[in-house]
Amino acid sequence: MFIQLYADYEPAIVSGKLKQKTVFEKISRQLAENDYTFSAKQCASKLTALKRMYKKIKDHNNTSGNDRQTWQYFFYGSINNILLLLFRSKIQY
Repeated sequence: MFIQLYADYEPAIVSGKLKQKTVFEKISRQLAENDYTFSAKQCASKLTALKRMYKKIKDHNNTSGNDRQTWQYFFYGSINNILLLLFRSKIQY
């Protein structure tokens, strides 16, 4: 749910229409409506951690000779596609 909410707001962030802080406050409110209580700061921290883990695993798997690492989010097609769209322009390989 969090990833999908962020993906919905991501074009507005990229275009400069919304600041990330504002987006995380909106996401926090929407999550609270669904009985998930996370602050805007926690949402920002979670996204940073997701990006870091995604990049770490992608880099590891792209290095020759390494065993393949997996991540629970790689198994869910729609979530993996969203992560790929969100992070592809920001991660250089």
